[in-house]
Amino acid sequence: MKKFALGLTFALAVIGTTAFAGEEEDINQAVEAAQLWLAIVDAGKYGESWDRAAPTLQKGIEKMKWEQAVGNVRKPIGAVKSRILMKGADAPRLAKLPIGDAVVIQFATAFDKLAPAIETVTPFREQGGAWQVSGYYIKPAAATSAAKP
Repeated sequence: MKKFALGLTFALAVIGTTAFAGEEEDINQAVEAAQLWLAIVDAGKYGESWDRAAPTLQKGIEKMKWEQAVGNVRKPIGAVKSRILMKGADAPRLAKLPIGDAVVIQFATAFDKLAPAIETVTPFREQGGAWQVSGYYIKPAAATSAAKP
């Protein structure tokens, strides 16, 4: 009986590790897709970013309106000076969503005229298995203030 329990415990540990490893691989693929997509946006190719976005994003906004909206946000804040993937405690939202086909990713980004900022990118795994961005947001990072008496 002890051997069976030990064997079952080992089997469950292997299954759990495999599931976690699969989830981590999904997240890594989603992060890579987000970074490639952001490079297109950084280059000012807003129309191309729409072309390469997930159908859910494309259905939500026309290409011309997307180009205008992203341009209206990105042009005034200037070029990206640095972008760091936020992990662990810094980005509790870096995780697969319960539906399993989307990942919310956050980057700490410094732009020429906006630093620090938080970029949130949401890649979605499409039916073919490819990760495509379905959401993109930029907001100024919360300013830290000293505690007041």
